[in-house]
Amino acid sequence: MTRYIRMSSGLIALLAIVALGALFMGRDVSAQTDFFAPCGKANLTTVDKNVSTTISGNFGIGLDPATCAPFGGVAENPPSWNSGGLITFTPPEWKVAKDADIPDGTKVGTFKSKAVLGLFNNGCQNILNVNFELLDGTIDRSNPIAPKAEGQPDRLSPMKTLVNGKVAAAVQWPKYLDNLPARNGMNLDDLIARFVGISSDVPNLTVVLNFLVFKPGATVSDELTLDPKLGYPAVTVLQDPSGTPSPNDPVTDFCAPLWTSAELLGEAGGAQFRGSPDTDGVYNFVTWVLPAPDVDEDGIENGLDPCMFTVNPGAWDPRGPFAPLGPNPGDQDGDAVPDDCDPNPTVPSPCNAGSGISNQDEDCDRWANRGDNCTLVKNEDQKDDDGDGIGNACDTGTVQTATGGTVTLSPTVANGRHLPECLVTAVTVGAGGTPAVADPKQLTPCNPSATVGGGTTGGGTTGGGTTGGGTSGGGTSGGGTSGGGVGGTSDTGIGSLAPTGSDAPMWATMLAALGVVGLVIGAGLIGSRLLGRRE
Repeated sequence: MTRYIRMSSGLIALLAIVALGALFMGRDVSAQTDFFAPCGKANLTTVDKNVSTTISGNFGIGLDPATCAPFGGVAENPPSWNSGGLITFTPPEWKVAKDADIPDGTKVGTFKSKAVLGLFNNGCQNILNVNFELLDGTIDRSNPIAPKAEGQPDRLSPMKTLVNGKVAAAVQWPKYLDNLPARNGMNLDDLIARFVGISSDVPNLTVVLNFLVFKPGATVSDELTLDPKLGYPAVTVLQDPSGTPSPNDPVTDFCAPLWTSAELLGEAGGAQFRGSPDTDGVYNFVTWVLPAPDVDEDGIENGLDPCMFTVNPGAWDPRGPFAPLGPNPGDQDGDAVPDDCDPNPTVPSPCNAGSGISNQDEDCDRWANRGDNCTLVKNEDQKDDDGDGIGNACDTGTVQTATGGTVTLSPTVANGRHLPECLVTAVTVGAGGTPAVADPKQLTPCNPSATVGGGTTGGGTTGGGTTGGGTSGGGTSGGGTSGGGVGGTSDTGIGSLAPTGSDAPMWATMLAALGVVGLVIGAGLIGSRLLGRRE
């Protein structure tokens, strides 16, 4: 369940994950709990002054905070919220090439990701690896390239065509990025660089990542104020976040753990691409991470919780598999609506979901129970104006939380948001010295109540800062959900972790190509449920 858009960018020191979620802050900021544990660290090839520096690092959710190492099997899934949004900041003193400094189409880095998905209304049991080569992309919006019309398979395939031997999405501006200002208030005039990655790891599906790098203090969302002292912010857009949601998308959950690894080159195209400052000092690379919203504070984020308004006591595990045979713990009828909120806990849901899964749609709106942002209230449009993962149709009334509080729901006020966390890597250059920013965690958006002060815009080349990150599923393109679902669209947010709903037929092709059908069967979708999967 993850239909709200995810804006991200993330490697601690300039790259990272395109983890989910809309960039929201300062609305309903509940008490932070222990359900969120992001990790990450930047590594530099040198700490000398005024030299080219290749930067690499890892970022993850639900991993060992000390190592942030990649995970093995899905059995390692922790009870962790996923990310609801990321921004990475490169220190303003750092030298980063701007768009005009590097030839379009030049390789500037690599990105690897490992995500856990829930498929066909099943638990979080499927691992997907997607890798990218990052190319410098133009920010000239006068020469756009458009995707295919919605409803056509592999909509973004025009992005990977060649223009004079170079990838089209690198030498032309992806037209769908023009929708970002209207969706969330992003100011594209503040953009100074773009990196694009196109993955061929998913058969018959073009997966496109755009890493957008902005000048310090830029407006990347009308929900956030960024202090220019933090440096150059970067966000990630996966696929086309303006795509229309589809109930036929078989990906119903985007889960933790999540791991990414990225590298940005020190030199590219015969020029310095990343460079250390000219003066001794201590410089902070910062990653701002927002937890996914959890309105009832039971440790299950809205995007994984069909019982968003009912505290789940633990008998039902949204991150675990279905039992191979028979009912699941806490879900007697096995329809992915836990007994805690199932109006008919011993009778499977009455309708088939849009993806063809039989008896898996409780409110008969064609959205699978784990891919529906109002599991018990019919809402075919899945509209979620505030991007909190709760559809407008059920975003009313009150919720009693696990911590004893009461939340009043509203379709225009995001519910279940928690305080962000900022990961900081301090890098000593030359002889070191006093940091330009003593404590980045006291600046906005790390501290939502902070007052923005002047701040330097940096001394390096005019370029800017860090890449985002990205991964296959994530984030999703849609606007909020209680069920799962990785497709969709929202009026806010920017990024997307998973292909949009209009790419759903290619997801089915991908699953077959990767042998996921066997994984799904092993996870328990057998018998009538398996036979009834297709329409």
